[in-house]
Amino acid sequence: MGFRWYCVAGSSGWPHDEKAQRLKRIESKALAGKTQSLKFQFDSDDLPQSSHGLIFHFDHGGGRINMLVEIPEGCTTRDFIGAASDALAWRERLTKWQGEREGKNPLMEELVTWHHQALEDRKSGSKAEAGGWGALAEFVNNRIASILTAHSYANSRQPDWGVYLAQARYIFTLMGFAKTETDEYINDALDNIKNKRRAFPGAQTPIDRLRVRRQIIQYRKRQQAPQK
Repeated sequence: MGFRWYCVAGSSGWPHDEKAQRLKRIESKALAGKTQSLKFQFDSDDLPQSSHGLIFHFDHGGGRINMLVEIPEGCTTRDFIGAASDALAWRERLTKWQGEREGKNPLMEELVTWHHQALEDRKSGSKAEAGGWGALAEFVNNRIASILTAHSYANSRQPDWGVYLAQARYIFTLMGFAKTETDEYINDALDNIKNKRRAFPGAQTPIDRLRVRRQIIQYRKRQQAPQK
């Protein structure tokens, strides 16, 4: 016959004071997390709490602030797409506020793989420069330029019009730009496109080889760091 031991508060199996201390620690962490979540929302009061009927919520779990999107009954696909730009703006702000979540980022992984392949090519005697730091910087600049060009020529009445701009801002965030710098580069690029010029003419490209090198090295260090 099997035997199960149930720990009851106050019993010798799990002393009451030990349980009370554990609950106190849990409550303390929860309060600290709630405080961080509220502070983030207070610091971001310029962003909307809802968009196209969708409501943005924030809680704290796993040591991070997490964003939740409430989709009330009656919301349509058009509403969901229409809220995408505001949702991405919140994500960008949250990433900037608490740092990037540990995990692989598709764009950064693409750059790392590209550069790694270039190093292997050089070791084998190839003179290919496709994965050099300068080439990677040009690749990122071109991607931002293509996104902003799509934004400029898209119909502003389309529900996904603002998504292009949010995507461009997110890449600037990955490359370590502050909001003011990002706004300046985006505004100048949009003005250039409007006047039939290249988004980043000549030496006006925002991302150079030193910046992309620094961001990729930092990204790889975070990926290689032992998980806590």
